[in-house]
Amino acid sequence: MLELPGLLMQPRLSTVLLSSLALLSSYQHDKQTNSMIELQYPGLAFDEQELIDFIKASGKKFLVQGQRNKTLENHTKLNSLDVWLRKRFPKKQDTKLADNYVIDALLKTGKFTATNDICPDSGRLCKSIRLA
Repeated sequence: MLELPGLLMQPRLSTVLLSSLALLSSYQHDKQTNSMIELQYPGLAFDEQELIDFIKASGKKFLVQGQRNKTLENHTKLNSLDVWLRKRFPKKQDTKLADNYVIDALLKTGKFTATNDICPDSGRLCKSIRLA
């Protein structure tokens, strides 16, 4: 029971549950928003934790940038951030997405560093992001 001056009130279970769900939903939204990396195209963003999980699952500590002005079908760096992003945004699959804007946003999180690593596709030294 909730007592307020001159008022005695017993909250309904449905009210409490809805309030709890609203708070949880708000928390989850805020938590997700804090880790979202926005692309330069309006409405496109991804969760940085998904990228971290992807890099860890690959068995490597880095991912080459791989930005290319080619269609996804003709992309030569299949193990790159550019391809990873294009597969997440099908409407932009033939657009270069792993530009320096995205790299800068990732670096600002403090969870990545900019490096040069050997590209698994070309065997050449390429710009990459490494887990900090």
